Amino acid sequence: MDDNGEAIKKIIAKDADKNFRPSMLFDMSPENVPQAVGAGQALTEAEKQNLAKKKYHILTRFDTSVIAGSIQPNQYFKIHLDDKLKVNDISQLKPIQYNGQDITEQPTYDGNVITYKIKDPIARDIKVPVDIPVDYNTDKISLDSDGTFTVTNKVSGLGVKAPKDLVPQKVDKNGNPAESIIEPGRNDVIQVIDDNNGDYKVDTDSNGTPDVENGEMKGINWSIRISSNQDLKALGLKLNLTTVKGSGLGKIQKAKLNGTELKDPDFTDQLQGKLGIVDSKHHDLKSSSQELLYTFYTPVTNKQDSYMLDISVFIKEKKKAGAVRLVQKEGYSQDRIDTATPTRVGINNRTTILGEFTSNSEARWTITDAISSGDRNLGLPLETRTLDNQTYKTGKTAVYGLDKDGKMVVKTDNGSTDGLSLIHI
Repeated sequence: MDDNGEAIKKIIAKDADKNFRPSMLFDMSPENVPQAVGAGQALTEAEKQNLAKKKYHILTRFDTSVIAGSIQPNQYFKIHLDDKLKVNDISQLKPIQYNGQDITEQPTYDGNVITYKIKDPIARDIKVPVDIPVDYNTDKISLDSDGTFTVTNKVSGLGVKAPKDLVPQKVDKNGNPAESIIEPGRNDVIQVIDDNNGDYKVDTDSNGTPDVENGEMKGINWSIRISSNQDLKALGLKLNLTTVKGSGLGKIQKAKLNGTELKDPDFTDQLQGKLGIVDSKHHDLKSSSQELLYTFYTPVTNKQDSYMLDISVFIKEKKKAGAVRLVQKEGYSQDRIDTATPTRVGINNRTTILGEFTSNSEARWTITDAISSGDRNLGLPLETRTLDNQTYKTGKTAVYGLDKDGKMVVKTDNGSTDGLSLIHI
């Protein structure tokens, strides 16, 4: 089991130096910002047609600080699009939301500029990840010598005197990020690739943003982006989201796909009431797309230093699966944990260990192991564990995994570990 004892991050400090600041979720220091390069080879007609079907996602973050007073409805910010981008259908752009509520008006688009206006007064500090899907202006795109082109958008508004560059992003001719978002070797990215001839690829990239109010973590806003070089509906994409006991998270709430609320019968509960499971959801994709953005919220149920979400994808038509345990490390300091609760939790990207001390002489332990993409499947549990200075009284075990339709189910073969996305409790 990996060492989980690295220095604990304190809960997010409030930003008090500016009243309003849309900022990127990247290091924006000059030494880390790649410089745009000159124009080169034009796209072919086939490449233009392919790229015209794709979306470019502007990833930024809407930050507010109310140290100088509430944010008022007359305030706004603007995204100035690079000439290589445009908006074909303004109705596809959605207001920015916080905790499921619109905090901006429906955005407007004029002169290749998207404007977001505050809807109602905002009386507290918030941090909201923002994803703005826009279209490619293929007539304006030419490729550099490495087969990519660079997109540089700008932001302006209250607190920004002149349009300010957002971080330039390299994109290849197929619309895939070349130097952003999905980084080689990241353990929180799922890749499902055809092992035989490489004719399809599905990337799943995930992140979580803490919801903090008055120094207390209320929950986590999650986003999962899935992209492919083929239609994901035709591939038979299925998505599973699971919170387990020890993850520190509650029910999965306010789930949306590309800004639209997810409901039955496409978004359903599974593993209800099963050992060690807090909540588990399954989504069966019914609409054609090569890019998906899932957003949802999980409340925090325990003070701990890290929180964890189980994610798995299943490509039914190819009988392929991928999984990851996504760890959000922006939790509480050990001092606050010691003061707040007798419960102790250890988390890494394979295992959770929850210790609940029910009395001075008894403790209840819940351990979950999971097999993720890239692991050698040698069986579950991942470790042989023994109790020191304690007497074992009773225990239960369960194994969960994917069925032939990509749903999480109880495996009834007493620990058999065929397949991927297996959770042992």
